[in-house]
Amino acid sequence: MIWKLEGKLMKTPSEYDDDIEDTDSDSYTSIIDASLIDNPIAVGMLNCNMSWDCLTEEEAEELCQATYKNPMIVTIKAPSIPRWNDRKCKVSCK
Repeated sequence: MIWKLEGKLMKTPSEYDDDIEDTDSDSYTSIIDASLIDNPIAVGMLNCNMSWDCLTEEEAEELCQATYKNPMIVTIKAPSIPRWNDRKCKVSCK
């Protein structure tokens, strides 16, 4: 997995996990035919968790400082999310 923060290549995480999610508002199942009535707010949102095993003090400081930017403009390349390759996205830290 490779990621860039505002165009700058950042340290590759030791571990990462990603998932593409949709955010819905007032979704429910029809009582007539049991079909899902979906009211999407956002479709194809990326949830990505990253962790690093060994960092220098400078690397750790750089990553901590990056979390103060909200939203962070991030470009991610990962084989598990091919449709997101080279795509810039706005990221908020949790």
